[in-house]
Amino acid sequence: LALQTLSSARTHSRWHTIGRCWAMIALITWVLWQAGSDRSALANLYHLVIITSALTLGGRVTALNLVIIGLILIVLERPGAASASAPSQQALRLFLQLAAMLLVAYVTTRLAADIRHALERIRFISETDELTRLYNFRAFMSIADRLHRQAKRYRRPYALVMIDSDNLKSVNDNHGHDCGNELLKLTSQCIRGQLRDTDVPARFGGDEFIVLLPETSADGARELGERVRRAIADKPLDMRGVQISTTVSVGVASFPDHGEELNSVLNKADQAMYLSKKTGRNRVTVFNPS
Repeated sequence: LALQTLSSARTHSRWHTIGRCWAMIALITWVLWQAGSDRSALANLYHLVIITSALTLGGRVTALNLVIIGLILIVLERPGAASASAPSQQALRLFLQLAAMLLVAYVTTRLAADIRHALERIRFISETDELTRLYNFRAFMSIADRLHRQAKRYRRPYALVMIDSDNLKSVNDNHGHDCGNELLKLTSQCIRGQLRDTDVPARFGGDEFIVLLPETSADGARELGERVRRAIADKPLDMRGVQISTTVSVGVASFPDHGEELNSVLNKADQAMYLSKKTGRNRVTVFNPS
């Protein structure tokens, strides 16, 4: 639902920008028509449309606007009667105007693409854990907050699964931090391998991971937790021929069974995860208020 709403908003904003560009074209065309033979310098006003289109609408719409502007300039050019060379001069002037606009469109479109790429890279870095390539805590909480508000409004269930590595400290102490980092990568890969496209995994911090499962009950989350636990237990870390076994402790809580607020559900999943560690590790625990 959130993705559909966001897509609809972006589409509406795009058409609004296209409409403004065409309104600018119409206004500039009216000014040029009123200017008569003194319109050559004023034709540069079309560059504003080209720049706006290239920065916000992309190459295809910009090309369409260039075609529209080119046709308008052809219509506005009236053959002069003063000399036989007038038509050729008009053609040359028209060519130079269109060439300048094409150059502006090309440069601006490339610049806009570079800016968008840089912004996407910045957003990726700010939202992603560098080691595991999962969402980081801040990005996860932003997504979880939006989903929680939708779930609360429409009374749709969701579950949180907390996953904690049982032996990261011993791996770091005995084999080095590089090996510990490889263990975290392996854990994240095993988690990803058990998820649906709609599930949201994140590195919660240190050796803890969290998964948000939309439209999922506590029982469904427990089954997911068991699959993750078995996947990690059955896949030891291979470091230069040395097999290092590892396990995880998993805690599960769900909305609305274990709380009406996101922080409440999160705390219950955390409590369930620590109970798994206290009662022997390598197990899945669903929060039980008793």
